[in-house]
Amino acid sequence: MKLTIQSTDLEAVLTAACAVSKSPDAIQIIAERIGEALSEVGPDTEERPAEMGQIRVIAFNENIVSEWRRPAEIKMAGSVAIIPGGLDRLVKASKNSDASFSLETVQTDNEMSLRLSTSRSAHEFPAESEAVFDRIVPGHTNGKRADLGAFARAIEVARVAAAHRGDAAGAKISMTGIHIHRRAGMIDIVATDGKRLAITTLREDTIGAVSLGEAADKGVTIPAEAINMMTSMLGSGPAHVEVVENNIIVEGPDGSVSIRMIDAPYPPYSTLLGLKTTQRIILSKSMLDVALQRSSVSLAKDKRTVAVKMSRGEDGVFITSAVAGQSSSECVSDEPGDEVAVGFDASYMMAAISVFPKSNIAIDFTDVSTPILVTSSSMPEITMLVMPCKIN
Repeated sequence: MKLTIQSTDLEAVLTAACAVSKSPDAIQIIAERIGEALSEVGPDTEERPAEMGQIRVIAFNENIVSEWRRPAEIKMAGSVAIIPGGLDRLVKASKNSDASFSLETVQTDNEMSLRLSTSRSAHEFPAESEAVFDRIVPGHTNGKRADLGAFARAIEVARVAAAHRGDAAGAKISMTGIHIHRRAGMIDIVATDGKRLAITTLREDTIGAVSLGEAADKGVTIPAEAINMMTSMLGSGPAHVEVVENNIIVEGPDGSVSIRMIDAPYPPYSTLLGLKTTQRIILSKSMLDVALQRSSVSLAKDKRTVAVKMSRGEDGVFITSAVAGQSSSECVSDEPGDEVAVGFDASYMMAAISVFPKSNIAIDFTDVSTPILVTSSSMPEITMLVMPCKIN
């Protein structure tokens, strides 16, 4: 194997591979000419004039198999497996001084090594056995790609309410992921930790490049560790998403990722969407956010949560809180109304309103046993739910 690649391209594929590969797991680097798959023609035995081609970098862990592609000038087609850590650090350290790198496999002390060369230096890294990659097949889809930015944003909104991995075990492990479910011609992208819920509902025909098949009727759950990678791929250009058996495959312009879905039942969240509330308070997001931050910062200090009370009366709407002998009260609206009050966790409410732009927020509620619905007319497809708490 021998090739030349731009430093920015090499850094990009190594960074993506390191996000998947768990040290000391190896990655595989494959050099191919355009129109020639290495698996079909085999490695070159002699160096040839440089031709345009690509490198493919394959990385995997117990839940993800990824393949990343970048253009390169190929002199000898071939492949090598290597522990990525040292190579990745060297490329990052050199990227501002070296526009391109030469990669080649060489024999060192009767062992294969990967040599990285620049105009001023050369570095060698010991190769690993490639046998494991004979069983690793990156997932690919043949579906039409499209702009899935709205789908990516819906996943980002949902993760606000997902449970932390350390807070869920057994069947509840599904609550650490993002759940996707078909419902009456719509697609729900939802997450909940049992105390709050975030849901974005998109029309299925607006995300035609997402092929969930029959799996969407019972729902699919993407593990938390794959969310960053998935949204990054969906946001980098036209993409296609497809469910194949128990994997969800994302195919983008620069690579593909096959993600093993969480095989555990998801909570029946849809029962919460038909709740009828009796009270509504509409507030400016910026006013509410500032009031919640003040109560949280000034009173909580090292405490994990601050319970606040939102009350409305003839003088307007107020946010009040009290912790460790300290108390605060702040007016967030001069609009008077019937006397009502509801309590909630300040941090949960701040997270809920964070997904909306700077516009008015609607807070709908009934009593201490009924979830609070948080919505905005500017983004009607999103609904956030926050469980209330008792107030004095």
